[in-house]
Amino acid sequence: MPASTETPRRRCTSPPGSARRSSRSASPRVPRRPSSCLERARLSLAMAGQASISTEILARYAADAAREVEGVRGLADSPLPRRHAVRVSGVDGAVRVELHVVTEWGASIPAVGRLVQKRVREYLLGMADVYPAAVEVVVDSVGPSE
Repeated sequence: MPASTETPRRRCTSPPGSARRSSRSASPRVPRRPSSCLERARLSLAMAGQASISTEILARYAADAAREVEGVRGLADSPLPRRHAVRVSGVDGAVRVELHVVTEWGASIPAVGRLVQKRVREYLLGMADVYPAAVEVVVDSVGPSE
């Protein structure tokens, strides 16, 4: 039987037992010209002068800000599906944030709530240039400090 002259097909992953133990994403060895679609997207973004930030990112920023406040033990996730500790909604251009927190024993709940509201507003304004119309803080439980 004659030897095959075809070059073996390249695979994305190595077959079991092969000597190659790692895989890497394919990248060109020579510089590629950017796609014209990408250039048009960049141009339209630059011309419009605005970018949109997802509510998930705003929620993550709000959570980070709330965790920095003294007296906050953590965030309280709900056991219900699709109910998270931080909810961000936008109605008629106004952003509303709702945070469910756990405070430490002995902390003044009204004072902690005010500090969380203030910190979240400052953080969102600084990081995303968003000033929320409302920041609602719900204390779900009180626990010992860590």
